Amino acid sequence: MGGYTLIWPGDWIRDDRVPEDHCIFDLLEFAYESVALPNAYDGHSYWGHSHYTYDQEAGRARFAEEVNRIFERQGLAFELSHGEVTRMAPTGLQEALAETVFKTGDADLDRLLETAREKFLNKSLDVRKEGLEKL
Repeated sequence: MGGYTLIWPGDWIRDDRVPEDHCIFDLLEFAYESVALPNAYDGHSYWGHSHYTYDQEAGRARFAEEVNRIFERQGLAFELSHGEVTRMAPTGLQEALAETVFKTGDADLDRLLETAREKFLNKSLDVRKEGLEKL
Protein backbone atom coordinates (compact mmCIF):
# COMPACT_ATOMS: atom_id res chain seq x y z
CA MET A 1 0.00 0.00 0.00
CA GLY A 2 2.93 2.28 0.69
CA GLY A 3 4.21 1.68 -2.84
CA TYR A 4 0.93 3.07 -4.18
CA THR A 5 1.00 5.93 -1.62
CA LEU A 6 -2.35 4.85 -0.20
CA ILE A 7 -3.50 5.45 3.33
CA TRP A 8 -3.16 2.61 5.80
CA PRO A 9 -6.17 2.64 8.15
CA GLY A 10 -4.08 1.64 11.17
CA ASP A 11 -1.86 4.70 10.78
CA TRP A 12 -4.58 7.32 10.83
CA ILE A 13 -6.63 5.58 13.51
CA ARG A 14 -3.59 5.30 15.80
CA ASP A 15 -2.58 8.93 15.17
CA ASP A 16 -6.20 10.11 15.61
CA ARG A 17 -6.21 11.70 12.15
CA VAL A 18 -9.03 11.86 9.62
CA PRO A 19 -7.89 11.31 6.04
CA GLU A 20 -9.04 13.57 3.23
CA ASP A 21 -11.82 12.35 0.96
CA HIS A 22 -9.56 11.76 -2.04
CA CYS A 23 -7.34 9.47 0.08
CA ILE A 24 -10.33 7.32 1.01
CA PHE A 25 -11.57 7.27 -2.59
CA ASP A 26 -8.12 6.14 -3.78
CA LEU A 27 -8.19 3.32 -1.22
CA LEU A 28 -11.66 2.21 -2.35
CA GLU A 29 -10.62 2.25 -6.01
CA PHE A 30 -7.47 0.25 -5.17
CA ALA A 31 -9.48 -2.31 -3.21
CA TYR A 32 -11.96 -2.66 -6.07
CA GLU A 33 -9.12 -3.78 -8.36
CA SER A 34 -8.24 -6.73 -6.13
CA VAL A 35 -11.50 -7.84 -4.55
CA ALA A 36 -13.11 -11.19 -5.44
CA LEU A 37 -15.67 -13.55 -3.89
CA PRO A 38 -14.26 -16.90 -2.74
CA ASN A 39 -15.96 -20.12 -3.82
CA ALA A 40 -15.01 -23.28 -1.93
CA TYR A 41 -14.96 -26.14 -4.41
CA ASP A 42 -13.20 -28.91 -2.52
CA GLY A 43 -12.35 -29.82 1.05
CA HIS A 44 -9.08 -31.34 2.15
CA SER A 45 -10.09 -34.07 4.56
CA TYR A 46 -6.68 -34.64 6.16
CA TRP A 47 -5.66 -31.03 6.73
CA GLY A 48 -9.22 -29.76 7.28
CA HIS A 49 -9.18 -26.84 4.90
CA SER A 50 -11.01 -25.90 1.71
CA HIS A 51 -9.70 -25.15 -1.74
CA TYR A 52 -11.02 -22.00 -3.34
CA THR A 53 -11.56 -20.30 -6.66
CA TYR A 54 -12.27 -16.59 -6.82
CA ASP A 55 -14.96 -14.78 -8.80
CA GLN A 56 -13.61 -11.28 -9.37
CA GLU A 57 -16.67 -9.97 -11.23
CA ALA A 58 -19.08 -11.04 -8.46
CA GLY A 59 -16.70 -9.72 -5.80
CA ARG A 60 -16.41 -6.33 -7.46
CA ALA A 61 -20.19 -6.09 -7.89
CA ARG A 62 -20.78 -6.90 -4.23
CA PHE A 63 -18.03 -4.54 -3.07
CA ALA A 64 -19.44 -1.66 -5.17
CA GLU A 65 -22.93 -2.38 -3.86
CA GLU A 66 -21.75 -2.25 -0.24
CA VAL A 67 -19.67 0.92 -0.75
CA ASN A 68 -22.59 2.61 -2.52
CA ARG A 69 -24.89 1.62 0.34
CA ILE A 70 -22.50 3.34 2.77
CA PHE A 71 -22.41 6.46 0.60
CA GLU A 72 -26.22 6.47 0.44
CA ARG A 73 -26.72 5.96 4.17
CA GLN A 74 -24.30 8.77 4.95
CA GLY A 75 -26.01 11.11 2.48
CA LEU A 76 -22.91 11.38 0.30
CA ALA A 77 -23.41 12.18 -3.38
CA PHE A 78 -20.79 9.72 -4.60
CA GLU A 79 -20.96 6.38 -6.36
CA LEU A 80 -18.44 3.60 -6.97
CA SER A 81 -19.06 2.59 -10.57
CA HIS A 82 -16.75 0.39 -12.66
CA GLY A 83 -13.97 0.87 -10.13
CA GLU A 84 -14.07 4.65 -10.00
CA VAL A 85 -15.64 6.90 -7.38
CA THR A 86 -17.65 9.60 -9.12
CA ARG A 87 -19.73 12.47 -7.85
CA MET A 88 -23.44 12.31 -8.49
CA ALA A 89 -25.23 15.51 -9.41
CA PRO A 90 -28.82 16.13 -8.26
CA THR A 91 -31.31 14.06 -10.27
CA GLY A 92 -32.57 16.71 -12.69
CA LEU A 93 -29.15 18.23 -13.15
CA GLN A 94 -27.49 14.86 -13.80
CA GLU A 95 -29.60 14.25 -16.91
CA ALA A 96 -29.24 17.83 -18.13
CA LEU A 97 -25.45 17.69 -17.80
CA ALA A 98 -25.23 14.34 -19.57
CA GLU A 99 -27.44 15.36 -22.52
CA THR A 100 -26.23 18.90 -23.12
CA VAL A 101 -23.96 19.58 -26.08
CA PHE A 102 -22.46 23.04 -26.03
CA LYS A 103 -22.74 24.78 -29.42
CA THR A 104 -22.63 28.49 -28.69
CA GLY A 105 -20.78 29.39 -31.86
CA ASP A 106 -17.71 30.35 -29.82
CA ALA A 107 -15.22 27.45 -29.64
CA ASP A 108 -13.44 28.88 -26.59
CA LEU A 109 -16.70 29.28 -24.67
CA ASP A 110 -17.78 25.72 -25.62
CA ARG A 111 -14.44 24.40 -24.36
CA LEU A 112 -14.75 26.31 -21.07
CA LEU A 113 -18.31 25.08 -20.53
CA GLU A 114 -17.28 21.48 -21.23
CA THR A 115 -14.36 21.80 -18.82
CA ALA A 116 -16.68 23.28 -16.19
CA ARG A 117 -19.11 20.36 -16.60
CA GLU A 118 -16.35 17.77 -16.21
CA LYS A 119 -14.94 19.51 -13.15
CA PHE A 120 -18.37 19.99 -11.57
CA LEU A 121 -18.79 16.20 -11.46
CA ASN A 122 -15.28 15.51 -10.12
CA LYS A 123 -14.89 13.79 -6.75
CA SER A 124 -12.39 16.39 -5.50
CA LEU A 125 -13.89 19.45 -3.81
CA ASP A 126 -11.05 21.67 -5.07
CA VAL A 127 -11.62 20.56 -8.66
CA ARG A 128 -15.38 21.17 -8.32
CA LYS A 129 -14.71 24.69 -7.05
CA GLU A 130 -12.41 25.26 -10.01
CA GLY A 131 -15.24 24.13 -12.30
CA LEU A 132 -17.62 26.68 -10.80
CA GLU A 133 -14.97 29.38 -11.24
CA LYS A 134 -14.84 28.48 -14.96
CA LEU A 135 -18.58 29.15 -15.19
